[in-house]
Amino acid sequence: MAQRTIVVGDIHGCYDELEDMLAEVNFAAEDRLISVGDLITKGPKSREVLDRFMAEPQFSAVIGNHDLALRRRWNGEKFKLKDSQKPTHKELKKDKAHYVAYLNSLPFMIDLGTHLIVHAGIRPGVALHSQ
Repeated sequence: MAQRTIVVGDIHGCYDELEDMLAEVNFAAEDRLISVGDLITKGPKSREVLDRFMAEPQFSAVIGNHDLALRRRWNGEKFKLKDSQKPTHKELKKDKAHYVAYLNSLPFMIDLGTHLIVHAGIRPGVALHSQ
C-alpha cells in the first residue's frame, strides 16, 4: 500500500473518537497523520491524545488556539484561559514540563508542497511564520 497523508480536524481531547477514525481508515505504519491543531480541551482525554501524538513518529500537528493558550500560560505569559481550557490545564499541570516541551515544538504551519496545513486560516498581507 502506498503511503497516505491523512489530515484530521480538531481532536479536542476526543481520544476514543481518534482511535475509531484511525481504525475506520485502516491507518497503517507507513501512513502519516497530521492534525490541524486543537489536540486538547473540551473532550475527556487530552492527556491520552497528547501522549499518542508525542509517541508516534508518523503523527504531527500544527498548533491550535486551545493548544496555544496552554502553551502561553505555561511559558509564563499572563494569559487568561477560557472556561473550556481550565479543566485541561488543571489535569495536565503537574506534568506541564513534559507537555509544554511538545506544545512548544508545534509549528503554526506545515507545508506539504501541494498543501499548507494551518489551524484557522491565512490572513492576506500577514507574513507566515513558524512560531
